[in-house]
Amino acid sequence: MHKAADASAAVARRYEGLRRLIRSPVAANPGVGAGAVERVHMASSLSELPDHKREVLFLAYYLDMTQPEVAGLLDLRLGTVKSRTRRGLRALARRLDAHA
Repeated sequence: MHKAADASAAVARRYEGLRRLIRSPVAANPGVGAGAVERVHMASSLSELPDHKREVLFLAYYLDMTQPEVAGLLDLRLGTVKSRTRRGLRALARRLDAHA
């Protein structure tokens, strides 16, 4: 039972973190194309990250994998995946702020 609750909480935290990242003055603009511009900024900022951070974020947010799944796929310790995710999200947030 605890594993299911932990997995649900992890998914909720992951999506909330991503939602916070994509909030910016560009995304708040109701004008046409604002969403497309934000996606371009997101993709551009993500591509600037080091490979080890980018791959963890890609697997988690684009392929919707859990952190234990990412760890297994990449043959990494779970703590390594967690720290790369946290550091990658911080680096991505800084890059998105620089684009805003």
